[in-house]
Amino acid sequence: MFKNYKDKFNLRGKLAFVAGGSGYIGSEIVNALFSMDCKVIVLDVFSTKNKNNNIQNEYLDLSKVSELDKSLKKVIKKHGVPNIFIN
Repeated sequence: MFKNYKDKFNLRGKLAFVAGGSGYIGSEIVNALFSMDCKVIVLDVFSTKNKNNNIQNEYLDLSKVSELDKSLKKVIKKHGVPNIFIN
């Protein structure tokens, strides 16, 4: 039987985008993904201070729908296509 979620999922080397990752719930999701050896890109209007290269910030304003496609393409070009996208 699985003791916790880390035993159930292998995310080593995967790329995750977390929209709103600077907030309370989002930052917990970012930390959980990071603890499972996942590279995490935080997409938010606020940036977080990270001491690790596996957590990076990219500015993304989800309220500006007209700019969303262009902004996401820019992030994907820089970091690659994510295996995981959490909104």
